[in-house]
Amino acid sequence: MALVLNNRVRETTSTTGTGAVTFAGAVDGFQTFAAGIGNDNTTYYTISLNSENEWEVGLGTLNGDSSTLTRTTVLESSNSDSAVDFAAGSKEIFCTLPSEKAVYLDASDNQVGGFTSLVEDTSPQLGGDLDLNSQNLDFPTVTNISDCLDEDSMSSDSATKLATQQSIKAYADTKLAAVVDDTSPQLGGDLDLNSQNLDFPTTSNISDCLDEDAMGSNSATALATQQSIKAYADTKASLGDATALAVALG
Repeated sequence: MALVLNNRVRETTSTTGTGAVTFAGAVDGFQTFAAGIGNDNTTYYTISLNSENEWEVGLGTLNGDSSTLTRTTVLESSNSDSAVDFAAGSKEIFCTLPSEKAVYLDASDNQVGGFTSLVEDTSPQLGGDLDLNSQNLDFPTVTNISDCLDEDSMSSDSATKLATQQSIKAYADTKLAAVVDDTSPQLGGDLDLNSQNLDFPTTSNISDCLDEDAMGSNSATALATQQSIKAYADTKASLGDATALAVALG
């Protein structure tokens, strides 16, 4: 079952009451609902009995052989927008597009109706795949996104395309593997420990490097500068020489 609209679909009917409408044949120059809408499909309709000023606009469903139409939803009517209890007499029923279901442009070419409701939808959902059709996804603060690439080498180096999780993982794993295999890595700039440690396999973690000539901190987790090591050793050697001289002189 589908919603179908078509041009020049108009028949007569003598149906009374509020029930299903039985078609009585196409008006001259028009086609039947069977031909224009089709079995089991739904369509928007208008029924009018002009002699009694009775009319109804709504959504209806054709039966299996398109001989009748069930009035499922009344949109507007001469009976305060409820189903009309049609009087006896020949009526016309035809396919229509109700104004409240139409999408059109106003005098300023602004869209009225239809998808304007998307602007108010804070959690829109797709009913199927979204094809960009050579257009972009427009983000407020970044470059428009035009595609998503699955390149393990990331050779395109694109600033306008996303990357798949698989390609990001493959690229990062390759780079990290190269770091592990590098037996003589070199920094391209200063390494800031940022309050963390250098972790050596067989010693305490190193957290700092001190320049203390007296080595007063006596730290087991800090390195010493060459200058402080030299100053400390020289001081100890000088003291040792003075002591040895004093002993020799008695």
